[in-house]
Amino acid sequence: MKETQTFLRPLIGDVVVRANSGVETYQSCGIFTGGIYGAPLPPSPGVPTPLLRASLSEVIADGKFSSIFKSLGEDRMYWSEAQVIQFYRDTVFNDALNIWGHPGPGVSFELAGGYVSIVYLAAHRRPGVYNYWLEADINWRAADFRRRIVSLQPQKEKMKTVIIASPFLAPLVRDIFIRATVGSETSDLRSVFPCGIYGEVPPMTDEKRTPEARAALCEIIASGKNYAEIFGSLGKDRNRWTKSQVAVFRCYHPNLFEQDGHSTFFELEGGLVACVFLTARGRFGIHFYPLKDGTKWLAGKLRVALL
Repeated sequence: MKETQTFLRPLIGDVVVRANSGVETYQSCGIFTGGIYGAPLPPSPGVPTPLLRASLSEVIADGKFSSIFKSLGEDRMYWSEAQVIQFYRDTVFNDALNIWGHPGPGVSFELAGGYVSIVYLAAHRRPGVYNYWLEADINWRAADFRRRIVSLQPQKEKMKTVIIASPFLAPLVRDIFIRATVGSETSDLRSVFPCGIYGEVPPMTDEKRTPEARAALCEIIASGKNYAEIFGSLGKDRNRWTKSQVAVFRCYHPNLFEQDGHSTFFELEGGLVACVFLTARGRFGIHFYPLKDGTKWLAGKLRVALL
């Protein structure tokens, strides 16, 4: 199922929604201690559901509930209460995905029968849910909050994903959307990385344009001798990042970075490695190293982003 760009911008795709019995409801599961509000939902049919995939998108244009969800197409899939519960359980403690920010407007799911459930974290990270009729006369203003929608896709749909075949890396998040670049994003790099640009800084000239792409975020699970060994384990034909793509990744997915020593590395074209870090005060910086640098990589805190 393709998401139109009129209302939605894809953020993360290929999130697993496990099969379940379909029996649980918002009332029976005991999870939503922050409250269950809004429109009364019809009785759950209790139909088992298979393994599916989901994608997270951000609302980038103003619109009504009905217009935004209908932009996903007439053949879009609908959530059951049990699937929403399963999705919340499986993702709420996944710090790499970081779907459930607090505070925030919550995450929205379209249910069968013409309903929308917005799941949010209330005070003390207590989850709550607010149910609306899909045709309710409610406008979403994209500028007000970072509103997000999760849509379902069948498991049989072929996903575009990064192949990770390295003894040093294990995937944390797959199918991260990277928008197309025009090559001039590096002209504003200092505002993207206000904490500073360090190391062997390459020329900040315009680069080649790049199409939309999918990326993966990995953690280092085995120590390596140096950058060349880690990245070289991915093979000679591996994809490299442009500086513009790194800037886009940082701007579109700030929630995928961790603070205080959990740096994220990108192999660039031209034999460089970009290390993006986030300080305790929430400021981003970037350090450029040569790929042949002899620094030893230790498993644990470091991450690698792959195309």
